[in-house]
Amino acid sequence: MTSITTIIENPQSSGIGSGSLTFEERSLGTYERAVLSTIPNGFGDGEFTLELFFKCFSDATYTLGTISGNGGSSIPVERQLWASNNPSKYATFDWWYHGNFLLDGHNNTAGRLDEGTFSLQIASGRPRWTFSDGSADVDSLNGDMYAVQSTTTNTVLDNAWHHVHLVRRWSGASDADLELWLDGTLQDSVTIPNRVNMATNFWDSWTNYPTNEQNWMFGTEKQAALGVLTQWEDFKGQLGQIRFWSRALSTGECGNAFNTIVGNESGLVEYYDFDEQSGSTLGGALGAGAYDMTLVNSPAWSTDRPTT
Repeated sequence: MTSITTIIENPQSSGIGSGSLTFEERSLGTYERAVLSTIPNGFGDGEFTLELFFKCFSDATYTLGTISGNGGSSIPVERQLWASNNPSKYATFDWWYHGNFLLDGHNNTAGRLDEGTFSLQIASGRPRWTFSDGSADVDSLNGDMYAVQSTTTNTVLDNAWHHVHLVRRWSGASDADLELWLDGTLQDSVTIPNRVNMATNFWDSWTNYPTNEQNWMFGTEKQAALGVLTQWEDFKGQLGQIRFWSRALSTGECGNAFNTIVGNESGLVEYYDFDEQSGSTLGGALGAGAYDMTLVNSPAWSTDRPTT
């Protein structure tokens, strides 16, 4: 009698996506970035979820520093990572730009910060999502934007992969909840009194955005990348699979950390698998090239990826 052995793959060894991009410390004129000029169709119209995987280089590689000046300017800037005494959201006039930018979708036109900003920072080793939809109730002390952030410091400076969901979910008759999930756990939520169509009001035509900033930049702060500022803190780590959804993923879906996708899920409007492994384009899997990102200053391709 012949013995047949069946080998079952360990699901813990399954990879998410095909690789990643590595962003390292850079100086003026050399900031690495992935530039998304066209936001995937369907994202931002109503409820939405932006889902991505990232790894921050640990404190052993880039230590928490002290605030230093920006060429004599009063704007405080870090050499590597923002210090652990980073102000809480809304605490000071400048709280909203204290962080390393993993994603910068700010509208930096003077007086228009509240119009379409969408950014993800690592501040004191914790994720912070800033969002603005033009609401009249957002004031200058707030930085003209809402913030949703983890409250525990130094949570992601560990050289390990993390999974974040940024969700806008309808609440009540006319409100919306902004939610930040990290590794399957809800970190913070903010209720806002509006349901603005972000696509038609801001992102489809980049209304009132500065020239050359009509985009989202992954891996850097926009103005430093373009030379408007002499220095700002870029992201230092790796960026893995990115998913754009035209719906608010359920709490069960957000709680299912490090999950894989097939690619035809309901509401999935674009995702990036990082399967190119060379070149200057990060291609979207669903948009037939319409939502490809341009890589500037050669962030390094890597086969490293998160696992389930």
